[in-house]
Amino acid sequence: MRQYWSGKAAGIVTYDGIRFVDAPIDAAVSGLLAVVEVGTTVGRDGITYPTAVIDAADRPDVTDLARVHAIEGVGDIATTLVPVPVDADHTVIVLLVTLTSPVAAEFGMAFLLPEHRGVLEDAAEAGCLLIATSRPAPDGGDNPLWLAVDLDRALLLEALGNM
Repeated sequence: MRQYWSGKAAGIVTYDGIRFVDAPIDAAVSGLLAVVEVGTTVGRDGITYPTAVIDAADRPDVTDLARVHAIEGVGDIATTLVPVPVDADHTVIVLLVTLTSPVAAEFGMAFLLPEHRGVLEDAAEAGCLLIATSRPAPDGGDNPLWLAVDLDRALLLEALGNM
């Protein structure tokens, strides 16, 4: 799977060697996390959930969120969507995730359109997105930890409609 972001920093992103400065991203976010794979997760109830696998290797605070989420419960999670035009053919939807309990954390994920449109449309329909910090095994046997975030359906559909 292709990793879309070759460089990461708050407000400065590199996409396929092109540098974009002054993206409207909160300075508190210490770099965007690349979405390296998308798909669905089938719950024990048989319901499928849109899922994004992120590269959080440099963010141990983010990789530990799924474990904390599993042990402590959902907590308080807020999300914000920021569309960032890249060029005539691509837009990035930045999903900012802010947790205030059971731990405080903030991170941003970069979804590239049109490549990730399908999973974002599925997330809008479901009203949530599962975020995995490790790739699942093809046979589903490793049960990776994931963080579930609720999304504002109307806001996400509006952002996608404008792309």
